[in-house]
Amino acid sequence: MFYQYESIGKRKTMWTAVTIAILLLAVSPVRAYDGLPFYIFQEEPVPEISDSMGKITGRIESLQSANGLMYAYIKNDKGETLGRITELVFDRNQGVVDYVVISSEVAHHPVPWSVFAITPDSITLNIEKSSFMQAPSVSRIDLELLASRDFREKINNFYSAQIPDVHISSIAGKPDLCRLDDFKGLDIQNLNGDKLGNLRNLVIDTRGGNIAYGLVGFGGFLRIGEDVAAVPWSSLILHPEQTSARVDATRSTLETAVIDAITLEQLAQPQFARQVHQNFGMEPYWEVLGYVPAEEKDPAMAAWQPGSKYNKCFNPDTIAVIEGTIKTVKDFTPEYGAAAGLKIKVETTDGKITAVHLGPREYVSRVGFDFKPGSLVTAAGSRTKVNGKDVIMATEVKIADKTLLLRDNTGTPKW
Repeated sequence: MFYQYESIGKRKTMWTAVTIAILLLAVSPVRAYDGLPFYIFQEEPVPEISDSMGKITGRIESLQSANGLMYAYIKNDKGETLGRITELVFDRNQGVVDYVVISSEVAHHPVPWSVFAITPDSITLNIEKSSFMQAPSVSRIDLELLASRDFREKINNFYSAQIPDVHISSIAGKPDLCRLDDFKGLDIQNLNGDKLGNLRNLVIDTRGGNIAYGLVGFGGFLRIGEDVAAVPWSSLILHPEQTSARVDATRSTLETAVIDAITLEQLAQPQFARQVHQNFGMEPYWEVLGYVPAEEKDPAMAAWQPGSKYNKCFNPDTIAVIEGTIKTVKDFTPEYGAAAGLKIKVETTDGKITAVHLGPREYVSRVGFDFKPGSLVTAAGSRTKVNGKDVIMATEVKIADKTLLLRDNTGTPKW
């Protein structure tokens, strides 16, 4: 009789465990792991969680939380639903969104960030639904495949053909790709290695897909009573292989940057956002990227800003990539009275010399990029004419394992 009761008890325990497991699966948000479930496209409500996952909110200026993008439905300009975002893939080195993976009725499609049409009210992908169903796809998130040159060219060629006015830049070298979940949960430490908190979310500037802030949770217990600080992304020193990142800050510094992690409304206040960057010893990201209000611009920088006569020389249709050796490094000015810029002359393997215009000397110096004659360099940019001379207005240059971003693929400056 004893063994009979034991058997019944075991069966009850087993069924209890199974029931609990089923309930947990039912209430847990669907996650985009390597094997992405196709049923995620079905019009099912996304479970409500603390940071509004799956709901693209009314954006504050250009800022959007990464969690807010996850599981959001993407439509085209006709209002047709193409699919749902099931993964964000980042280039860790560049700090930008590389691909948005959209799961449709038939497949999972990696879509370059630059092909989306972004307005203050929406993020759309303006492509016929029937065409989108034929877009390059994957069966799982394979970062090696997404980083491969052949597959990237296949994706770029498809969207360039389907959306004629889109320009997707390409640069020699293999990107260091990671997924959103590779960032989330990272321990955030001070320079002494003492833990300050954990990375909970990212804030994306939708104008270029750049990571603007890391949202760091600190204080509280098991996330109860936890505050969230907006930490400038440029201040974080990433050590993802150690599941950590370091920042030159203290808990008091984090306390000066506490925000509402759902609305991000404090980040829309220029004085608050500027003070946050100052507290972390960083230049405001919008100035580094060139998103500076006209009234704040230095007159000497006018020639370097979008819409200037000089910048109108940039032709997105003539993007080229060259590799060679730096022969000279010199200053130049795009027009009279403008701040000095930096240019290099590159000798390619066929013996040709090409002038490459970089950007404002102060910007190149500030980001710590050093150009020296004799260095091997890869430069991408627009082949064009400036003052009647053939030049390349660079979008990106790479020396060894360092890459300097100068302009996007439409010519908009990063400074």
